[in-house]
Amino acid sequence: MFNLWEQLAKIMIKELVAQNVRLHILPPAWSGSLYYWFYWSLVAVYAPFLNVYLREIGLSGVQIGVLVSLLPLMSLVAAPILSAWADRHQRRKFLLTAAFVCWGIVLLFYRLPTLFAGFFVLMAFEAFVRSSTTPVGDSLISRMVERHQLDFGRVRLWGSLGFGLTTIAMGIVWDRTGFTPMFFAAALMVLPMLYFTGQLEEETAAAENPVQESPAQERPPLRQLLQDRGLLTLILVALLVGAALIVTFLFAGIYMVNLGGNQTYVGLLFGLSALAEVPVMLRQSHITRRLGAPQTLLLSIVIISVAIGGHAAAWSPLVLVISSIIRGFGYGLFTVGLIQLVNLRTPLAWSSTGLALTSASMVGLAPLLTSILSGYIYDSWGGRTLFAVVMSWAIMGALVMLLAIKKRWFAPIQTEELVRLRDE
Repeated sequence: MFNLWEQLAKIMIKELVAQNVRLHILPPAWSGSLYYWFYWSLVAVYAPFLNVYLREIGLSGVQIGVLVSLLPLMSLVAAPILSAWADRHQRRKFLLTAAFVCWGIVLLFYRLPTLFAGFFVLMAFEAFVRSSTTPVGDSLISRMVERHQLDFGRVRLWGSLGFGLTTIAMGIVWDRTGFTPMFFAAALMVLPMLYFTGQLEEETAAAENPVQESPAQERPPLRQLLQDRGLLTLILVALLVGAALIVTFLFAGIYMVNLGGNQTYVGLLFGLSALAEVPVMLRQSHITRRLGAPQTLLLSIVIISVAIGGHAAAWSPLVLVISSIIRGFGYGLFTVGLIQLVNLRTPLAWSSTGLALTSASMVGLAPLLTSILSGYIYDSWGGRTLFAVVMSWAIMGALVMLLAIKKRWFAPIQTEELVRLRDE
């Protein structure tokens, strides 16, 4: 059976990649926007409700915690390796297509297991294939909109809009139908993802710098990329702010219930936060032009810090929803600004790898380092103490950004410096 699925997947991938030229029928703004809409709608169909489903079928909290850690682990370990392979061989669209095919197949099997071991195998495989989709997709789209002089924030906002609306809608649907059709519905969402992946443009490193003559000259060594202080700063900031955001995401729903909120409030907590990202992404380019890219990222971290402080001070479900909306404003600025700054610090030849390293720090290393600690703090001292501690992590990220701006670590890399780095 496995060999049959493998052969079918290879045939599908080969056919989809072969059709890429004929699939380019949408303008870049449309293809990027629809890619983000369907990607984050796919995630929203099942991911916010997966832990609830696992709890319903009898898995323990410890078992669920182990399963939840698989995606961060793969984001830390597998995503940089897969993304580097895609960059080195210029096969980013091929990697995305293969990942979505495998993702859709594993979703169809989620209704079968009832024991922890079965879920561990499926979720480990899903985490492996899914881990590289975000950095590789972000890399392709951000470079594409840059080539066509489009506004990346206006393209990315459709992902937040899709996630917010789908989360709210699916919460209502699964409340009425149960979780039986959930994974099949999520698998169906993979089909438009295969189509819109074919819509994306993939430019080679030679196209970015046509004067280079040989493959050896096209790619600076990866070790030299990691010597850039600006990029290292972004990786550290992603770790600190990512830890704060992820812990807030994990415990905000539980804290809402402790404050007396019901499931409707929990849905609004996440849905309205995602929708709040849309207006700031719409104005992202205007804000960046006025403040500068590093300063905009610093502003986003300050807003996130204030919002998490609002979580710590919340005395009612409504206050927690309001502070979550403020967090959405900050996250909208942060996610777009981080992607744009990483792209500015990395050449096209390593574009997916640069974003994968940042993503590995933010959604891989951060939760692995903080999930157990944050759970202990919550159990021992409650949500107010936890969010106060988490706010300090975000403030540390803001201080790191402020230091980097003062030291001019985000100054543009000059062409002569790139040539020197390549020739060393």
